[in-house]
Amino acid sequence: MVLTVLGYIGVMIMGISLGLIGGGGSIFAVPILVYLFRFEASLATNYSLLLVGGTALAGMLQHAKKKLVDYPVLLKFGVPSTLAVFATRFWLVPAIPNQILISTDLQLSKNSFLLLSFAILMLFAAWHMFRTANSSNTKKTNNTIENNNTSLPNQTQFTTIGIFTGCVTGLLGAGGGFIITPALVLFAHLTMKQAIATALGVIALNALLGFAVSLLHPYPLNWPFLAAVLAVALLGIFIGVKLSTKFNNKSLKTIFAYAILLMAVFILINELILK
Repeated sequence: MVLTVLGYIGVMIMGISLGLIGGGGSIFAVPILVYLFRFEASLATNYSLLLVGGTALAGMLQHAKKKLVDYPVLLKFGVPSTLAVFATRFWLVPAIPNQILISTDLQLSKNSFLLLSFAILMLFAAWHMFRTANSSNTKKTNNTIENNNTSLPNQTQFTTIGIFTGCVTGLLGAGGGFIITPALVLFAHLTMKQAIATALGVIALNALLGFAVSLLHPYPLNWPFLAAVLAVALLGIFIGVKLSTKFNNKSLKTIFAYAILLMAVFILINELILK
């Protein structure tokens, strides 16, 4: 009972963080589902896709009202990304064996492999959030970008990054916003607000398609539970958007980076030492 309550609190915090800083929060979905709601990692990635996709869609629609979503960029980035999600969920994930031989002395279960991969992703996400939060040139860079033309970059760049983020979403159930947002700023010359809004659209496409593909495989789904956690996450994202003007973005990113780092360390210790 206590873990369940903590799980719903965690989902609420995840939604609030998405509303506050536009990314990073969805990476908590799988650990919350595994360690607080006690689902197997493979099923947790399925549930996470609906949770991440639903909250990202809600966030994008809020930004769309302010005309911040760049739809041509969304399509150019989203098409290769969604194709990668489909291929990963349909072929790669079901093909992962239940026991994976790493070396003669080390064998991992499928669940441990997914969680360890997720921990590595979280370490990268934490590093990226620390770097962007502590960058002294962030404001200057954003102002410069806002004055640039929003010319589209080489499609090869979009395709490469899109495929990578699609594979991340399909395999681990993470949105990948911490990869997509800076890529859109760097390569598509979007402002930070435009990049966040457009990235949420890409995340929604990827995650919801990934969840739809997962329905083709015989995983048991608890629809009342999914509806409940999605409702809590959506409430969180609406609260986060309302609060976003009242907090310093740099401080928030630093706090969430520490939280992601601690969660990654916990997963590594739990899967490599305690098991």
